[in-house]
Amino acid sequence: MLQTLSAPAAVGTLEKSVATPETVAITILRDGQPILVEIAYALYLQLQEAIDEWQANQRAAAIYEEWKKDPSSGQDWDEFKAELRAEGLIDG
Repeated sequence: MLQTLSAPAAVGTLEKSVATPETVAITILRDGQPILVEIAYALYLQLQEAIDEWQANQRAAAIYEEWKKDPSSGQDWDEFKAELRAEGLIDG
């Protein structure tokens, strides 16, 4: 469910509203254009995690494409693991 309020109507209304960010996303409009959305913090955290994961996947895909074009841009797996061990990032 989505609730839409104009910016002037939103001032002081959100605290009194039955619809809260915990129950519904609230879109604030200025001059008929959306300027912000208020959502529950827990949902924000879930969205941020999904965005972070998507960005990591995009970086990995770009690196993979680079490697496909030039395999010499990669690093030997055993050398990489040795570096991680030396830096204390993995055991073993």
